[in-house]
Amino acid sequence: MYGYEISSQMKTRSRGKYTVSVLYTILYRLQEQGFVEIARTEVVDGRARSYYQITPAGRAYLTRTCAEYQELSDIFLSLVEGGAESHE
Repeated sequence: MYGYEISSQMKTRSRGKYTVSVLYTILYRLQEQGFVEIARTEVVDGRARSYYQITPAGRAYLTRTCAEYQELSDIFLSLVEGGAESHE
């Protein structure tokens, strides 16, 4: 997907709840970290479109981060549902 397409899909899939006003800053940072790369660039109506794709390092980071988020979410959920007693 190219940058504007990513932004449009975020807005559509979240029913307008999420828009990414700093999308290109985020994409550049992810590219610097090696998590995404530009697969190709083309010119459409005189404007350049860079198409991004996730790298193997980016996929590994995403998998790891989602697992950490799920673990943290489960801990908070157990605290809310079960109170503050320790389960050690």
